[in-house]
Amino acid sequence: MLYEKLLISKEQKQISSQILLSPVALTFSPKEFSLLKEKIDLFIGLGFEIEDFGNNAILIRQTPIELGEDGLKSLIIELLGKTGNNLSSNREDEMLYTIACKAAVKANRKLQEREINALIDDVLRTNGVNTCPHGRPLMITITRYELEKMFKRVQ
Repeated sequence: MLYEKLLISKEQKQISSQILLSPVALTFSPKEFSLLKEKIDLFIGLGFEIEDFGNNAILIRQTPIELGEDGLKSLIIELLGKTGNNLSSNREDEMLYTIACKAAVKANRKLQEREINALIDDVLRTNGVNTCPHGRPLMITITRYELEKMFKRVQ
């Protein structure tokens, strides 16, 4: 669902960003930093606000969606790996897919009831999207018979 939202936002050229409460400083190798500076417009187009912080470091002030600070550096490096020499629309979509995947709710994460309800509403509101970009289903249907069979109530 996050991927679909990002894709629609990109097509409308209106990717909304989240301003971070505190900017995140990240240091890169000289090669990574050079490539990042070269591709900075791409990252800005994806919803990041990145500023040169000196000594191969950057400050990230905004991200396209809720991304945890912990995985931000690895995400930037992974996105840099997807830029290649010539950026096609497919590569940009792959980058959005990666961003969405990193920001998605993961297994074993505790959610509040309001978050669960919002997630269910989003799934039900999403037309024609039945799987995540990996191909995993967003929901499955289990009939009463199948459920009773699992609990050995019927043969």
